[in-house]
Amino acid sequence: MKPACLKAKMKKTKQPDRAQAPQRGSNSPDACDNKDGNESSEKGGATHQISQNYNDKHDMEQNDSTDGVSKETASTDRTYERVALYMPYLTFGKCYRDDAKDGEADKNCRDKYQQLLDAYKEKIIHGSRTFDQFYYDSMSDMKGRDASQVVTRALTNHHSGDGIETEPWWPILAVDQLWLWVIDEETIVTCSTHRRDGLADPVVERIWNYLREKKGKGKGQPPPSSVDEMSRFIVNFCTSFVNETSWEASISGRPQGTCSVVETQSSRKSPREIFAETINKKADDEKEMFRGFKEKMRLKKDESEAQDQTHRTILNQQEETQNWQSISKAATVLNEVKDVLDELNILRAALMQQQSVWNELFKGGAELKSERAPTYTIQQIDEMTKITEAIQLSVKDILGLEQNGINIIEAFLSRGQAKESIQQGKTLMVFTVITIFFVPMSFLTSLFALNVSSFQHDPQNNLIYEPGWIFPIIFCTSIGLGLVIIFFAFYFDYARKTWNHFVKGGDGGGPVVSHTTSTTSLAQKAHGSVVSYSQPPEVLEKKSGGEGMWRLGFNQKRAPYHIV
Repeated sequence: MKPACLKAKMKKTKQPDRAQAPQRGSNSPDACDNKDGNESSEKGGATHQISQNYNDKHDMEQNDSTDGVSKETASTDRTYERVALYMPYLTFGKCYRDDAKDGEADKNCRDKYQQLLDAYKEKIIHGSRTFDQFYYDSMSDMKGRDASQVVTRALTNHHSGDGIETEPWWPILAVDQLWLWVIDEETIVTCSTHRRDGLADPVVERIWNYLREKKGKGKGQPPPSSVDEMSRFIVNFCTSFVNETSWEASISGRPQGTCSVVETQSSRKSPREIFAETINKKADDEKEMFRGFKEKMRLKKDESEAQDQTHRTILNQQEETQNWQSISKAATVLNEVKDVLDELNILRAALMQQQSVWNELFKGGAELKSERAPTYTIQQIDEMTKITEAIQLSVKDILGLEQNGINIIEAFLSRGQAKESIQQGKTLMVFTVITIFFVPMSFLTSLFALNVSSFQHDPQNNLIYEPGWIFPIIFCTSIGLGLVIIFFAFYFDYARKTWNHFVKGGDGGGPVVSHTTSTTSLAQKAHGSVVSYSQPPEVLEKKSGGEGMWRLGFNQKRAPYHIV
């Protein structure tokens, strides 16, 4: 940030009537090199002061020969400060849907703006910036951010800018620039950003109206009486826009076209009040979300106690719908809370630049700690930021609770599905067992239905069997074969391990010891001592890594022993 260059020479002059104003030449503020003006306008505010005491003494002599009055001398001392400053200030503006109009309210405004561009083709034109453009130099979604400002949502009752871009225009918060020069003890020059939306210049019209009302009432605080008081009054007035200006006051007496999206109640509030009201609404939304979560937990309790399957299904459908609604609402609230935090940060950046100008302009004055100073507003913004951050954490906690609740529900559903799978498995097992028994029966029945000569026949050569002969064959064979098949079906792994154990001689393929093997002989070979066992082992193996430790190879169980 670089302040504008200012070069001036101050001279003491004497005049019979009043002090002569300094000559405006190459060293006057009008001849300043303003090459850094664009950078200063874009980056913020600064102030530069040059103080010079003017001791203008003039003597007035009056001779009256008739009355014989002697000479009378009067002297006056005047002191003022030459000031050159530039500072951002907040105001309301319009954002237009059609970019081809370049934000102009009507053709007359567009023509005037084009004349301004033509007159200063090679100069820098400081246009009005939206709230986000003031902080972010360039962003691809700037149009969307302008449509979702906190002020825009409050004035249009649209959430996150949804549907607002279908309107011909919508209200936004803008950041304009103030330039002020104190030329001499009677002259102040002020400039402000050109408005492209047809709204009134708040610096000129509002200050003029304020002074006119003060003069008409003739009471209260007197109007400024010097250039120092006037310059401070203008700066004070611009810094108070965030606390005092409103959309209704900004559009007073101006035609607004065909748009009817502005909400009346919020249009009477200042930007700071709109931010505070928005934060309160987000706090209410957070409380409502927590209440909804508790209601879902109550429904879940009713579901667990419900015995009727139809009632339970209805509760499950309601719960699923509420889950999606809660997550959608939480995401919307969290997005809006993040927007509030972002814009509070932008607002604080603008106020910090105003505070820098304020501190330099009111250095050593009583107004430095006034409630109208930017410092007081910055403290309020910091408090709102803390509250908003607390709301953001609460919303995230509620989202965490929602996620945990969904996980618990999924766990219950998984457990129910597991139970159903087990039940289906048992049912399938029953059908499998029945099938195992009836398949051999079907096979044998089909076999004995064949007209084989060796089968029993009657005198007419028809197949006929004695019950005592055919039924034992069919049923006993089916039952015996079914038991063998069932055993291998349910104990196949165990049978395979047992078979491998006998074939390979245990786990490691060691020698198999029969029951008649002398335990004493085997132990003496290993340790030279006698080992007695409480039960006869089928297989004894020396376990690696442990001396005196023995293991039953067949059933994989350790047998107690003691050395004699």
